Amino acid sequence: MIGPMPESFESERLTIRGPRVRDAAEIHAAVVESREMLIPWMRWAQNEPNLEDGIRRLRKMRRHFLIGKPFTYNLFLKGTDTFVGMCGLAMVDMRVPKAELWYWTRKSFVGQGYMTEAVNAITDCMVKHLGARRIELHIDERNERSRRVAERCGFVLEGTLRAFTHAEDGSLEDTRIYAKVMSDVLGRTVNE
Repeated sequence: MIGPMPESFESERLTIRGPRVRDAAEIHAAVVESREMLIPWMRWAQNEPNLEDGIRRLRKMRRHFLIGKPFTYNLFLKGTDTFVGMCGLAMVDMRVPKAELWYWTRKSFVGQGYMTEAVNAITDCMVKHLGARRIELHIDERNERSRRVAERCGFVLEGTLRAFTHAEDGSLEDTRIYAKVMSDVLGRTVNE
């Protein structure tokens, strides 16, 4: 179970907030717009998007958010209901504490630094509210855009897991593991 993370917070250009069903139409429009670029990386993008399925997913995300299971933040342009992307927490282990982040950006906002901003803000929030010591990103080796986000945010490539999982085309994909360890960021050893 994840400790208390805020329902909503802001970065310079974004409002980062927990899932809400009332955002379903805007998120659905973003998925339709972005589906072609998401298909290689996101399993859920394989299916033709429909609003009813999106509402069901948002309800499930909301339940997870409220009970402290791994969850998703939706990203909006600050002061608007314009959806920019999603960033989720997965594989949370509070014994360390650590988590894995995943993300995607709406096609019309790609290349504008929004996801770098969101990953940095969510990482800072995880450190502040969860006491996170380690945050990981698992990225398909072929996904250059996601790798660049990881590198801009100061995540360190720890290695590549060869033939780690199945790609959407059925082939085995190599997955790069990036991590940010707070002792590295703070300039201390893990044992201090």
